Amino acid sequence: MNRHGVKRSRVVVSVGPLPPPLHGASIVHDLVLGLLRQECEQVRVVDTSAAGRVGARYHLIRAVMHLRAAGVLLRAGGAGRQVGVYLTGAGGAGIWYQVPLALISRLFGYSLVYHHHSFAYLDTGAAAMRCLVAAAEPSTCHVALCEDMRARLVQRYPGIRSSAVCSNSAFVGLTSRGKSRPSAEIRLGHLGNLNADKGLGVVLSAHARARAAGHATHLHLAGPLADESAESALRAAERRDGATITYHGPLARAQVAGFLQGIDVFLFPSRYRNEAEPLVVLEALRAGVPVLAFGVGCLSAAFRGTRWLASDEADYHTRLQQLLAQLGGLGPSSRQKLLRAAAVELNAGFGTADRAVILAGLGLRDRDADSAPTTTERRWSHPV
Repeated sequence: MNRHGVKRSRVVVSVGPLPPPLHGASIVHDLVLGLLRQECEQVRVVDTSAAGRVGARYHLIRAVMHLRAAGVLLRAGGAGRQVGVYLTGAGGAGIWYQVPLALISRLFGYSLVYHHHSFAYLDTGAAAMRCLVAAAEPSTCHVALCEDMRARLVQRYPGIRSSAVCSNSAFVGLTSRGKSRPSAEIRLGHLGNLNADKGLGVVLSAHARARAAGHATHLHLAGPLADESAESALRAAERRDGATITYHGPLARAQVAGFLQGIDVFLFPSRYRNEAEPLVVLEALRAGVPVLAFGVGCLSAAFRGTRWLASDEADYHTRLQQLLAQLGGLGPSSRQKLLRAAAVELNAGFGTADRAVILAGLGLRDRDADSAPTTTERRWSHPV
C-alpha cells in the first residue's frame, strides 16, 4: 500500500542474456522468466546477449543493451508501481555494465535479486564486484548456486547483507531414460562450447589414451567449435581416431536430453574461470549419466570424496582408465546399473534447490512463505 491506502501494482524487470547463444546463464535466465511469469503479470525483459567472439563489436552490443536496461529501470517505477529487478550475474568485465543498474535499483527503492553465475571473483577479489555490492546495498538479495559459493561470497564481499542459495538443479527436471542398446562399446560424451578452457583437449586425449590401452570407447561430441584451435584439435583427432569419434555439431535445447541418453559417461574436464554450477553436469546426472570432472566451482564440494573428482589432468586420465577397466568387465545391463547408481550418488551432493528465494527477494513471496510449490527435491532416485 502507499500512504493513501491504495494497493500498488508489482512489476518485475528481468535483465540478462537469453538464448541464443546457448550457455548456462542464458538458459537459467530463460527458465527463471518462466517462473516469474507464473507469479507476476507484468514482467519486462531486457536481453543482454551478444553473439560472436569477444571483441569491440561484442562489447558495443553489450553496452547498448545495458543502456536500454537502464532506461527500462528508470521508467519502471511510475504510477506508484512496486518494482522488483532480477539481474543475471555476469563474469569478468561484464559486471561493470551491471553496476549502474544496481545503483538505479537502490536509488529508486527497487527490490533487487542478483543471481551469481561465476566463481571468478570469489577466489580473488574483483573491483567490479566490490563496486556492484556497494552500489546495490541494502535492498539486494544475492543468490548463490551452492553453500560453498555463498560462504565465499559473503567472506570476500562483507558488504553483502542478504544472501541465499538456489542450486541450478531447481531448473533441471528428471529425464526419462529408456533401455540402452546392448553394446560392447563404452560411450563417452562431452557437450558444450568446445574449446580448451572447457576441456576439449583433455577429452580428445582421454579418448585416444583409452583406445591405445585397448578399451572399446566411442566418443560423442556436441556443441559449437569455439575457435580455430578447437576445430584443428578435433580434425586432428578425427584423422587419428575418426571411426570412433562422432561429432554431432551444435544442438538445439530440445536435443540435449537425447544426446545424454545415448552416452554412458559424461566427461567434463573444464578449467573455465567463470565455471560455477554447470547446467550440463546437472542435466547429465538427471539423465542417469555420471560425470568425471575437475573441481571447478560448486563441483568441488558436490563431488568431494568420490571417484568422479580429479585433481589435475594426470589424475583425470588415471581415474578414467580405472573406470573403463571396471566397466569393460561388465555386461551392458550391469554397466548401466552401476553408472546410474553413481549418477544418483553424485546428484545428492548438490545443495538447496529452492526457487522461492528468488521470488522472495523480488517481493513476490513473503520470505517465510511455504516454498513447497517452487521447490525441486535434490535427492532423487532413478530406476535401474
